[in-house]
Amino acid sequence: MRTVIIFCLCLFTFTVQAQDDVNYTYMDSLFQQLPEVLVKGERPVVKAERGKLIYDLPRMVERLPVNNAYEAVKELPGIVEQDGNLTLGGRGITVVINGKVSTLDKEDLRTVLENTPVSRLEKAEIMYAAPARYRIRGAMVNVILKSNIGQKPALSGEVAAMYEQSRREDIAGRGNLLYTSRRFSADVMYSYGFKHTTFGLDKQSWHTMAGEVHELDLKTEAKGYGGRHNLRLGADYDFGKKNLLSVVYNTQYRYGQDCTKMRGTAHSDKTDDGSRQLHNVTADYQSSFGLSAGMDFLFFSSPSQTFLQKDMQSVRQTLNYDSNQRINRWLFYANQLHSLQGGTEINYGVKYTTTHDNSYQFYRDGETGALTPDNSEKLLRKEYTLNMYTGASHSFGKKFSAEVSLAAELYHAEGRHSWMLYPTVNTTYTLADGHTLQMSFTSNRKYPAYWQLQPIIQYVDSYTEAHGNPDLKPSSNYSLDLNYLYKNKYMIGVNYNYTPDYFVQLPYQLP
Repeated sequence: MRTVIIFCLCLFTFTVQAQDDVNYTYMDSLFQQLPEVLVKGERPVVKAERGKLIYDLPRMVERLPVNNAYEAVKELPGIVEQDGNLTLGGRGITVVINGKVSTLDKEDLRTVLENTPVSRLEKAEIMYAAPARYRIRGAMVNVILKSNIGQKPALSGEVAAMYEQSRREDIAGRGNLLYTSRRFSADVMYSYGFKHTTFGLDKQSWHTMAGEVHELDLKTEAKGYGGRHNLRLGADYDFGKKNLLSVVYNTQYRYGQDCTKMRGTAHSDKTDDGSRQLHNVTADYQSSFGLSAGMDFLFFSSPSQTFLQKDMQSVRQTLNYDSNQRINRWLFYANQLHSLQGGTEINYGVKYTTTHDNSYQFYRDGETGALTPDNSEKLLRKEYTLNMYTGASHSFGKKFSAEVSLAAELYHAEGRHSWMLYPTVNTTYTLADGHTLQMSFTSNRKYPAYWQLQPIIQYVDSYTEAHGNPDLKPSSNYSLDLNYLYKNKYMIGVNYNYTPDYFVQLPYQLP
């Protein structure tokens, strides 16, 4: 009996010591019942380190109805999905996989995450201000996947299917295979989905022209369908001594049709037929001495055909046009990391991006189908960005950590030539277990979408048009965040934003 008591006291002392050594926030507990003694041990779910929060994501969702990486990310504290986009504390975020930034847009990256099973997740890192070494700006979630390199050869796979019936049926399915060995791993993921869409909108407008008010009452109904194919091929090879080469290929093909009917003060019937294809190749090399370098290539094409018949008062018009947007983008980067004595890390690097936008919109006669050159546009736009950056991170004891960085960026497009400086600061302070303060400051630049820069008119219906503006210039943004995280469940945040040269697209109403 004396031996048992001594053993329990030693175990209790070890548990207390472990809790004092590491700053962790706890969510669940493990209990072990011993005679006359209850020993309680706890495992960490999140820890603060170098200005970021690191979550044990698989444990957070192990008892939740989650079956892919995207659904798992939505369970992180502070992450909320709004209008199909993920936000952190009310702000937009960038999702990164394995610390590697891709040129895929948010919608395409979401598709990759939805096709990634929960079994491949290892952890997730949250930063309210991404350091310059990640080559992005603003809030970031870094999803770390299991590599399984170094284990015995194994082959695993997973298949899933979904059927949803609302007004009409929607179907989706996916499958993936993962092969791992001691030095090599490869994965294949494929998914297909087919969906119907229905949309309705009632619009009332009191349009004043020449001192006279014109009342408009418009009712719009839209129906459509679309299918999508997604394929991902990835491979990692370990040369030994922490030298790793990773190559990933993503491709996507979408097709569909939308039919829009508007009735009321104005009448219109519009049909859009289109497809979309995307190819993305990334290669990344990480060395044993802290150097990482890589490239990213993206090709995007979105051809479509539009037929619009519109009637408003005495004005009748038939429009028939073909359009396409073709994007070629190359990205090259290199980053060096040095780990110094005392736990300080210093990094510096360079990133170069070049983009070609080759787009057109050709109008045809509504009756004969002949090309009308006077209304047609063919555009070629080139731009490049050179970014150089440096940063440092350090942990000051067990409670306070920080990471700072500074990036200098040169932007050139269509005769515009400008330099910008982007400072970034991340700090984390743990008051006590379950009480964490985080402060971050970041700066960013928002670029207009390519279709917003094209001097063409997109016709929505007989009353609404969207006009491109080639004179738009990027806008800057400066953001300061202060957040308090309590018990890994509740978050209170204060945010301040300043945006000079802000731009937004406004609806255009016909005169």
